Amino acid sequence: MGGRGGPGRALPPQGGDQPGAAPPPAMPEKAAEPKQGTDRIRDVYTELAEATGGGPKGRWIDLADLREQLADLPRAEVDQALRELIDDDRVRLEPEPHRHRLGDRERDAAIRIGGEDRHKIWIEPDRP
Repeated sequence: MGGRGGPGRALPPQGGDQPGAAPPPAMPEKAAEPKQGTDRIRDVYTELAEATGGGPKGRWIDLADLREQLADLPRAEVDQALRELIDDDRVRLEPEPHRHRLGDRERDAAIRIGGEDRHKIWIEPDRP
């Protein structure tokens, strides 16, 4: 009987090539990638501002509260995103003016920028 390239039995068609065979499985749709970094911070900021009665934006939010909501992201990633946001004129990262009010949670959540610990974030409301 035939070996390679010689006469012999032909291999049957594979999978969907056979009459009446089921089509190959469809590729699963790619799920939308979860938001990361600056987009997540903006979304969480908006949720926190609305929850505290500040409308969608335009309210000082403690970084401790923001970080709590972003606990699934590594701290380094959140820090990098905060550093990127500070370049946006509509975003402010400021120290707590009443430092005596800071607890360990607020101190731990601070980000050091320009030699100063920043404890709060404010994002200017979008203009219509």
